[in-house]
Amino acid sequence: MEGNISAGKSTLAKKLGELLGYRVFMEPTVTNPFLEKFYADPSTWALPMQIWLLRQRFKAYIAASKIVLETGTFLDADAW
Repeated sequence: MEGNISAGKSTLAKKLGELLGYRVFMEPTVTNPFLEKFYADPSTWALPMQIWLLRQRFKAYIAASKIVLETGTFLDADAW
């Protein structure tokens, strides 16, 4: 899910996950080492930040794939 900062993406994703019983993998914005630098100097830090974000999304994809392979489902067992 993509959108502007503070648009409610996290809230919506969590609510949809609860409603549908899906596992939700959140992007680690708090631990982003480039966010503050990017806002201070976007032209210098845009590429390093995008590469970091891509790596985080890849890690989330791998984690989700591992869960599906181990459990046979993408559903959150606790939701059912």
